[in-house]
Amino acid sequence: IDATHRLGLRLCADVAVTHVHRDHPWFQDVRARGPASPWWTWFRVHRWPCFDGPDPGYDHYQKGQWQEPLLNLDSDEVAAYLVEQCVHWVQLGADGLRLDAVAEAPLGLLRLLRAAVRAVRPDAVLLGELTPANCHRYTDGALDCATDFPLQQALYDWLWHRKTDAREFAAASARRLFWRGPPSAALGFTATHDQPRLLSLVGDARVGRLAHLLLLTRPEVPAIYYGDELEFKGGNDPANREDLWPTGFPTDGETFQFVKKLADIRA
Repeated sequence: IDATHRLGLRLCADVAVTHVHRDHPWFQDVRARGPASPWWTWFRVHRWPCFDGPDPGYDHYQKGQWQEPLLNLDSDEVAAYLVEQCVHWVQLGADGLRLDAVAEAPLGLLRLLRAAVRAVRPDAVLLGELTPANCHRYTDGALDCATDFPLQQALYDWLWHRKTDAREFAAASARRLFWRGPPSAALGFTATHDQPRLLSLVGDARVGRLAHLLLLTRPEVPAIYYGDELEFKGGNDPANREDLWPTGFPTDGETFQFVKKLADIRA
């Protein structure tokens, strides 16, 4: 963390507030002891013994991820633990937190986490991974900024699917103001670690540079997925999580220089 700060960078820690892996020691205790476990109420178990597979006997993360049991976010003990963890990372020196899957977390809990973190560090930033369109619901007193997936979809419809044109993209982005709130509350992006890289979809680095131009000149907070500036082409997860360092991090490529110039102008 200190080395990051010496480089003039700020660090956000990624925190999952809705789920753990089923190998987590607390859930292992639940699997072994059932209702006798002190962690029983920390999870949403509706059948014990638990099983492996799509119907494991407990609520789990979306898209069939039965290996990831959901935490009982209505529990005061779970809320207190999450507050403790968020404060812990900020006290270690993290400049902010990226909260995973916030649409599944109660707004009251998100506001509690924000208040606790800000009490320790007033300038700490809370970013949220949010898939629904109504960002303003979560950025009004809970998060500082949330991912704007509908804006990404509008970009896809224009530059990838070719279903719309620039004017229709502009109209779609204008409509986002109603659902999203101020631009500073939205995180604009072209790809994430859960999605194929944009270049793997559009197949043309010039189109990719147009997307970066839009991203870095619009009023939203821009987020560039690492390696996109180097024209990485990874497809579906996990192929999109390429190792960056074997490339030697070349800085003379056309896209890298283009993104750097835009970033300098924005700064």
